[in-house]
Amino acid sequence: MKYVVLGSSASVPTRRRHCSSARLSCDSENALVDCGPRTARQLHRFGQALERISLVWLSHLHGDHCWGLPTVIRRLERIGGEHTLRIYANHSTIDRVKTMLKALLKLKQLRSTTVKPHVAEHGIFHQTKWFTWRTFPLMHRVPTHGLIVQERQPRGRKIVYVSDTMMFDGLIEACDHADLIVCESTAQARYAKLVRSFKHMTATQAAQLARRSKARRLVLTHISHLARASAIEREAREIFPNTVVAEDFSVFTVHDRHPPAHA
Repeated sequence: MKYVVLGSSASVPTRRRHCSSARLSCDSENALVDCGPRTARQLHRFGQALERISLVWLSHLHGDHCWGLPTVIRRLERIGGEHTLRIYANHSTIDRVKTMLKALLKLKQLRSTTVKPHVAEHGIFHQTKWFTWRTFPLMHRVPTHGLIVQERQPRGRKIVYVSDTMMFDGLIEACDHADLIVCESTAQARYAKLVRSFKHMTATQAAQLARRSKARRLVLTHISHLARASAIEREAREIFPNTVVAEDFSVFTVHDRHPPAHA
């Protein structure tokens, strides 16, 4: 399982950080996890083939998490050939996606790419031979979901993506014994009141989540343009040492927990 961070900023991008997006590869599936503005450009800069993307999962309808989708589709059209793109999200986000698709059709910019929007809420929405993909609800200002991708075997590998949310006890169950938690961490605990007012999380809360859920590794993302990444990382590590703040193009690999025995 490989998780490539394409965008690690909160809603306001910076020169070094773009808005939320990542590429997740496991089994034969290559997926985009959120699709903020300039996701297609970030894929190109990292040398990732856009035409290999077959699935897009969106956490919610805020623009910093989904406004890159029209450009991804337009780039696929320019590549040529036939492509099928499955998009999974909650009801309100799929409604936003359908509006985007209508605009592309009206502009005659959607011809050779087949886009299939699917509502995905509260549970399993996709399975491959080796992995299960499921969503769980978060607590944000609009309907928002997190993502769990887990190997289909006892104690199989597990990656959890916690998008925009405030802290609540249900996160602990979702993240239980995860190999990798990719969690929003908008700012430091000193700004807790402000962060909570926008229904986001602090570095301290993300670290407490990782510790309480007995996770193996924590990656912090969705960093505010006003925050210092080094201070956020330092604060989290005081609670959960195996923490790193994501940078754009950071790569995180989750290796097999059960390597084959050698003869």
